[in-house]
Amino acid sequence: MGQKYRIEPLSLDNDLLIAKVSKLISTIGKQDKTYFFASAEDVKNEYVAGCEYCLLTEDDALVALCDWNWSHATDDLVNMLVWVKPIFWSNSELKSFLKACFSEIKKQAKIKNLNSVILQSRVTELQSHRSFFESLGFECGFTSYLIEIDFSNIKAVKRSKYKIKQYDHLELDAWKRVVRALFPNTKDSYFSNELKLMRKDDFMALAYRENNPEGLIRCVINHEENNFYGFHDSWIQEFIALKNKKTLKLELLNFAKCHLQQQNIRKFKWATHSEKELDHLKSLGFTVFQKRLYYKKTLICAD
Repeated sequence: MGQKYRIEPLSLDNDLLIAKVSKLISTIGKQDKTYFFASAEDVKNEYVAGCEYCLLTEDDALVALCDWNWSHATDDLVNMLVWVKPIFWSNSELKSFLKACFSEIKKQAKIKNLNSVILQSRVTELQSHRSFFESLGFECGFTSYLIEIDFSNIKAVKRSKYKIKQYDHLELDAWKRVVRALFPNTKDSYFSNELKLMRKDDFMALAYRENNPEGLIRCVINHEENNFYGFHDSWIQEFIALKNKKTLKLELLNFAKCHLQQQNIRKFKWATHSEKELDHLKSLGFTVFQKRLYYKKTLICAD
């Protein structure tokens, strides 16, 4: 990880481009690799770093095949983040290129005996992504925010086939308190259904706020790395149209600090673009231990 990205201005129908992508994707299954697709704008803004290739088309629609975290990958589960902005989906060349990419992914997955690949889509682009994946013969998974592709039986995706970790009541109760404290009107059905159906290494929490049913915060908890908890809000600036958005995030940090102390949790990850948030984190006793440019993320650790 950490390689500087490079941009290659090649046409989407260029055989050399497909060959390079095919070669890169052929590494799928290694424990230190995964890939996602990003837009040209994100790379220009240095939202994407550590890429092996960023493929810039003539129309400025970018496909970035990047390093990612495979620390929780299993033999039959591959995490794929698909991040193509809706404006680019009207580009027929891009669609043709992505079809070629996913055909190669499917081929490599079968070669490596992978049963499934999870494609995680931005909520705002879900319908565009979903329609595209379905046109390739894939089916939607068990939540509206995850699309699972089952290579063993494309037409028979069942809940029983998913790898789901049932979190114990103490963990669920702790996160109910987190969500309730910030979003008191969260529906009860959310806790009884959504939280228990998330796949084992993505524990995403949706929280609806008064008069803002579209708003959500995604909280990801990782219980595999020695009590490493993570609040993941890297999409908050796009998904939550709140007048008090900055105040809300500071409130969440205050609550998080209290929760960490109560639960004796020593590590905490926070994604931010804001220097004000960094200053507030430091005032709460957090220290920056690593910076990466994935989505302009800054990772924060509490001693």
